[in-house]
Amino acid sequence: YPNEMSEMALSMRNMVDKLKHAKKDIELGVKPNLSIEDFKNAHFTDSSFQKEGFNSMADQLLIAAKNFDQSPSEVNYEIVVNTCRSCHEYMCPGPLEMINSLDLK
Repeated sequence: YPNEMSEMALSMRNMVDKLKHAKKDIELGVKPNLSIEDFKNAHFTDSSFQKEGFNSMADQLLIAAKNFDQSPSEVNYEIVVNTCRSCHEYMCPGPLEMINSLDLK
């Protein structure tokens, strides 16, 4: 089913869209908001992607995103992006190039 995306892939794309929008808002001086929803129960594209430690890393991302929403700043935005990066370095390295493009500088 190459044209079907898993719930996890859709959740990830949704987060990327929100991060791109927040990045643009920060650059324009507009108050950004991520409102990232819990994605831990989404089905993976391939069960081999689900590794030990995923839930705790997902929780770290959700906390970082909530902190950003409560106190939006460049520093808190970068913490969210770095949390994505560190998880993907361990879990699923394919999207790292795209994640790196989310950096503010």
